[in-house]
Amino acid sequence: MALEGIYDIQVGFDEHDQRYLLNERSLFAKSVEQLNPLDKVLLKLFAKDWSKGLYTDETKSVLESELGKRPSNPLIGAALTRLTEQDLIYNESRGVWLVADPSLKSFMSEK
Repeated sequence: MALEGIYDIQVGFDEHDQRYLLNERSLFAKSVEQLNPLDKVLLKLFAKDWSKGLYTDETKSVLESELGKRPSNPLIGAALTRLTEQDLIYNESRGVWLVADPSLKSFMSEK
């Protein structure tokens, strides 16, 4: 920090923190951009603590309104598999899916 002309520890910390957050959000944006549309919508639901069953008519209606078509059960299952394999979500218990990274959860809940 001294090389950048920052000698106050709090100012240095605040600037570093801001740069870190911007970089992290940029990485999240790039990762999310590459996801399948269904994967993005499910990740957004999980970030907002969606507590309904994923295969229910209510959930499928929400997915349909976001995607323009109603996904089938196998498509939802495949999306869960992809998101899990990418370590973006995990299954806490039967029917309970959580976003693996709290920072990613915060980023997605803002979308």
